[in-house]
Amino acid sequence: MDALFAVYNDEHGSERIMPMKGHVFDGHCDVLFRLWEKGDAQLFFTSAEELHCSFQRLKKGQVKVQTMAIFVPPEVPQAQKLTEALRMIDIFHHHILRSAKGVRLIKDRETLERVEQDDALFVILSMEGAEPIGDNLLFLRTFYELGVRSMGLTWNHRNMVADGVGEPNPGGLSQFGIEVVEEMNRLKMAIDISHLAEPAFWDVISRSRQPVMASHCNARKLYEHRRNLTDEQLKAIFEMKGLVGINFVPYFLGGDDSVSIESVLYQIDHMVSLGGEDYIGFGSDFDGIDSTVQGLEHSGKWPRLIETCQKHFSADFLDKILFTNWKNYYLRVWSN
Repeated sequence: MDALFAVYNDEHGSERIMPMKGHVFDGHCDVLFRLWEKGDAQLFFTSAEELHCSFQRLKKGQVKVQTMAIFVPPEVPQAQKLTEALRMIDIFHHHILRSAKGVRLIKDRETLERVEQDDALFVILSMEGAEPIGDNLLFLRTFYELGVRSMGLTWNHRNMVADGVGEPNPGGLSQFGIEVVEEMNRLKMAIDISHLAEPAFWDVISRSRQPVMASHCNARKLYEHRRNLTDEQLKAIFEMKGLVGINFVPYFLGGDDSVSIESVLYQIDHMVSLGGEDYIGFGSDFDGIDSTVQGLEHSGKWPRLIETCQKHFSADFLDKILFTNWKNYYLRVWSN
């Protein structure tokens, strides 16, 4: 893989050029939600300041593949969730994909295998929570036909599929949830267990015929938070050749806004110690968070993380966790 170069400003405001091997594959962001919330889809192209993942910042950060989530917030009534999810998909298809020559949608392994041969920004569409499908597999298949290739089964709360991490006495998959897992396996649609309550997590692990992933989760061993995964959960994902995307949420890493990039490295080290060398990547959660890690304030700052990682990890390993592990995960899910 040829070396690339990323431009960024150092702490003194001077522009520096930093060598980068390969590209970045970010497993989760909420920019579609932010564009929906602000009611202005063109902000993606015209404003870097209001978005963590504007087109300008993604290109500056050498992001080659960006997973964009459809997240309908809990205050939207259930009867309206399907419509609002479709609005976010329309923002992508009509205002981003159709408007920009430099954006491509990944829907199959053939496109994914060619991404490094094209200068475009590639996007994978995901669903953060199955609330928009209600209790109807028809809507799951419809989202698939519209290009959605992964889905988180819950957000923090209970829905028709399962319980989220915010439930006080959580249960596992519902009967409909079992049907959803089976249908996602049939469609070769990636199952995201982020936000899923632990009993439901183990139900998914026991029932899914394909590897599952946690698009934006960290290790609970390093910081106690309900959204972080136990070592047993992490090992279960690694053993089935799934993937865990380490995220940049300060209150998942250390609890306050003083968290530094080194906290991300601790997550990498710990997950590798559990067998995750080929099964970890990053899921930033940019545009889904109000506070950020110092030095990782938006997607244009990926080079700062890379520079720090280069001091501790080999170039081959860094290429794995930045890009190749995510790519290989989707290729495994989409294999015949």
